Amino acid sequence: MNKNVKISIILVLIIIILCGIMLFVSTKFVEKTEAKVDTKPSDIKADKIYLNDIEKLPKEYSLEQAVKDNCVVSIHGKEIYNKDELDKFIECVNNNREYCIRCINYTIEGDMIITDVYFEGDNNFRAVLDSTRDKWSAEKDKNYEYCKFKRLEQEETGEQTTIILKEAVEGKIEELIITWYNTETQIINK
Repeated sequence: MNKNVKISIILVLIIIILCGIMLFVSTKFVEKTEAKVDTKPSDIKADKIYLNDIEKLPKEYSLEQAVKDNCVVSIHGKEIYNKDELDKFIECVNNNREYCIRCINYTIEGDMIITDVYFEGDNNFRAVLDSTRDKWSAEKDKNYEYCKFKRLEQEETGEQTTIILKEAVEGKIEELIITWYNTETQIINK
């Protein structure tokens, strides 16, 4: 074999090896970049826009998982988990900063009613009420209600505090209770 042919073959092999190495390195770089960019909405804590799609929650969504997911959970107004998250939401509303919150209120029978509220700023609230897990509701009432509101109120009586969305601009619900708790409620911040 000619010396020039041997050198050409070696150069071609070196080029192929270098291209393979570059392809491997660039693939790893893209995977790392995608991993950083592709954060799940539930991982966003400070100025989250959405926890995750309410319709994709498992039907057997547990209290433990809800607390872990940083949902505000009220159990008949006697216990409230992650109240600090509720306080943060109200603070963001008062400071006109976008934020969202997921609240879960348990019925007397122990079923979950889930409410996602998105504060978009400038007195604009979007809400989704999920009553699909309420076994005691009529079948026609087990659905998702999408609404828009213009005002958030915190109503306080001597015995309880209720957080309500008012001034509906879209949807079938005129007022929406986000959550409530009693004055003697046990507050559990995780």
